[in-house]
Amino acid sequence: DLGLVRWGPHGRLEATGEETFVVACGMGLDARIMAGTDRGLKRRFSFGAYVASGLREALHPKPSRYTLEIDGERHELTGQAVLIANAGELIPGLLGPRRAIDPGDGRLDVLVLGGRGLLGAARGGLELLLRTGDSDGGARLMRAALRVRVDAEPAQPTQIDGDVHELARVWHHALD
Repeated sequence: DLGLVRWGPHGRLEATGEETFVVACGMGLDARIMAGTDRGLKRRFSFGAYVASGLREALHPKPSRYTLEIDGERHELTGQAVLIANAGELIPGLLGPRRAIDPGDGRLDVLVLGGRGLLGAARGGLELLLRTGDSDGGARLMRAALRVRVDAEPAQPTQIDGDVHELARVWHHALD
């Protein structure tokens, strides 16, 4: 299955853009890491370039208050990133949610990396690395969503399968 993301400017209810995604769409830290990774370094160091960008971003956390509507249920969380995933792991074979994401279930998985600062983000990252997440403070995984809406205050950039957009409100739909 695929995901469909629609987006619009912060503070407006209507969508102004639309794109399908295969793997994931994220808002916050992961989009900032992707935006901050130099193309030349990506060609030269592959995944290592993202690690360097991630370390730079980790030293200057930019939390947001995320409001998520997941299949009609509202969640308000403070955190570093929201990732809506259809498949895969953050680092294949090493970093991902405790329960594998099923790319063929017709649903999207919602992962929130919590924390207001460096320690909270580190705790969430460690929970992911050790695959112990699903807590309210560090990493939180909400499963089996058909529809997700995400708002961030302050506004955060968004990435769609690795392409960065400066957006603040996104809608996601699972497509079979």
